[in-house]
Amino acid sequence: MAKRKKKNTFIDPLSDAASEGLFKTYASRKFIGEKLIGSFLNLELNKNESGFVLSENNTDVGTISQCYGLLTLLEYANFNVDLSSYEGLMDKINATLDDILCRLHADEEELCFDATPYVKEEGLITKYVETAAITLRVFVEIRKLLSKDYDNETNTINISSRFVEKNEDMLSTEHSLAEISFIENLIVKCMNFISDSALRVNGEEGIDYYLSGSEEPTPDIDGENLKYKGWSFAYVPTEKHSKTGISLYYTYLVSEAYLTFYEAFKEAISLVRQLRANIASVQNENVSEEEGITTKQLIDMVVNANPEEYNITIKQNNKELLRNFEFLKRSFASYRKFNKTMLDAGHYVDMQFSGIDIAKDFFNYNFKIVTMDDIENSSSNDAMFNVLFAINILMASGVDIDYVENDMRDEFYDRVQYTVPNIQRFNKKLIRLGKSEAFDQYELKIPSAIPTDDQEAEKSLFKQVRAIRKQRVIALQLTPLIIKTYSTISKYIILYPQYEMRTYKDEILKKKMPNEWLWDSEGYQLINNFNYVFVLRAFYDYYETYEQPYAMSQKQYMDEAEKKIVMIEEEKKKLKDDYTEKIDNVKRELIALEEQHARELEEQSEMLMAQKSKLEEAVESVVNDMVSKALDQKLKAMLTGIICESGTKLPQSEEYGMLFRRAVLSSFPELFNTSLEIFNSKDITNENVDDAELLIVETISDFFSDEIRKKKAQNS
Repeated sequence: MAKRKKKNTFIDPLSDAASEGLFKTYASRKFIGEKLIGSFLNLELNKNESGFVLSENNTDVGTISQCYGLLTLLEYANFNVDLSSYEGLMDKINATLDDILCRLHADEEELCFDATPYVKEEGLITKYVETAAITLRVFVEIRKLLSKDYDNETNTINISSRFVEKNEDMLSTEHSLAEISFIENLIVKCMNFISDSALRVNGEEGIDYYLSGSEEPTPDIDGENLKYKGWSFAYVPTEKHSKTGISLYYTYLVSEAYLTFYEAFKEAISLVRQLRANIASVQNENVSEEEGITTKQLIDMVVNANPEEYNITIKQNNKELLRNFEFLKRSFASYRKFNKTMLDAGHYVDMQFSGIDIAKDFFNYNFKIVTMDDIENSSSNDAMFNVLFAINILMASGVDIDYVENDMRDEFYDRVQYTVPNIQRFNKKLIRLGKSEAFDQYELKIPSAIPTDDQEAEKSLFKQVRAIRKQRVIALQLTPLIIKTYSTISKYIILYPQYEMRTYKDEILKKKMPNEWLWDSEGYQLINNFNYVFVLRAFYDYYETYEQPYAMSQKQYMDEAEKKIVMIEEEKKKLKDDYTEKIDNVKRELIALEEQHARELEEQSEMLMAQKSKLEEAVESVVNDMVSKALDQKLKAMLTGIICESGTKLPQSEEYGMLFRRAVLSSFPELFNTSLEIFNSKDITNENVDDAELLIVETISDFFSDEIRKKKAQNS
């Protein structure tokens, strides 16, 4: 009896064999990142001094290969790998970036988006959409590293002085700011080119967009209908849009660039949109419906707005968000159009295949239904790729949000949730039938609907198409696209653990080259390798969110819990210390205030005492001045009356004035107190001392009359 072949058992290199329970634990993101980058840097093809090449069969270096090589390196940073710790790696990154900038003519107003190394004719293709999409992704990732340089006061990314003006006196942070500004300008240029290259669906008029199953059209946020349908392979003049068909592949590439931009600036985009909404709300309150406010006016107001005036506040210590928000605000016009063209493309794709049951059928480049039997009976077919392109376009453009906001989430969810597993099952059937090779690779294709009325022109669209078609470029493989699509769905729609994600992770690892962390087993290709690295990172994003918290054994769980408790206690102690310090500061401030208050009281007391001394001096001066002068008749009469009344004779040798002065001064304390009370009650000041003389005369008279009468009463 013939022996059966032993079935190969897949051993997951990520899985921890000791993990228990329903969920597995996997090697750390950083551990795998170091494996990935190690294999990538050791590959001979990637040691080419000229730069990155596509494969062993295409060893030319061009803008596209350089971008995918640089993106792969930058993707490893998303595995928590410190790129600067690898000797010479930052030099390689800087050299690659410099080459890309030179090929783009980054120091000129208009960028050159060529198709090298797909085509070798330089200058024939200068407005290639794939290049614009991939360079936008590169610049977004480079800006992340530049921002990290600025915050850490380092200079790992060093852009040549031919592009960014520098001098020796500049600090590293000033270098980084200048480089950030330069890269931001390139990001805006890429966005503008991509937006300007979007094909109009019906000239200036556009068409109405209907959600599947809805009877009412759904306008965009500015009340506009659907204006754009997607992208072809290159920029096409507006007057030729009606003759040009969209390419789902190139529209997919743009959607990937848009998603990269959106995820990098997600929080800032949300704030800018809120700022726009708040401004629109204020304007609608202040102007009549007839007057209105144009979209352009609203955009200008967003760009020039003071956010705090419209209830938008960002904490000053959140430097990254502040930086992103300011960039988004400055470039709001460019982002707004980029968002508009992407959203319209998603709506257009949604309308085109909304009547197709993509859970069982597929479609070709112009949305004609293709059945499974059609594919099995053909020599090659891109129908499965087209469905996956379309789903990615829908997800990136946010079409699902429109369905959710219109209470139609289930309709959208039902259309897409089974599509990817369906394609995977059908692909496995093709593998069993030995037919998968014909359908597993996507050969770069240009839509057949391309204007051909300028064939003889030097850089005609016709000649550009012919140059690309004759190269037979393999742009994608089906497996990483299937996994990438499902990971996107799981990230934005299926927000819970899914067994399928573990299955797709296994598919990624089965395609890995033996003993290397490179893809794939059929032979290394730069773009294909990048796509696998990208989806492996997407798996880790999913795993750390939805499985890792539940994947630990009880002991591991307790260990992690203990660590968290320690962290919480440390945080509590830090908060307590912070509050103690704040309380001490407040106490010190109170003591300082009390001391200041005491000093002020002392100064006021001294001022009052000075005023009192002056008043005493004034009273004594007035009394002395009055007594030293000849007494008026009233005072003499009063004194004579007092003496006579007492029955005492006045010695002739004593003068009235001397006697009276002696009497006044001997009783001065009591007299002063009485006088002071009268002074206070009458508001007497140094300025009206003359008025005081009469008052004192009356006071003295009354005082002595009372005193003499009291003594007489006592004697009797």
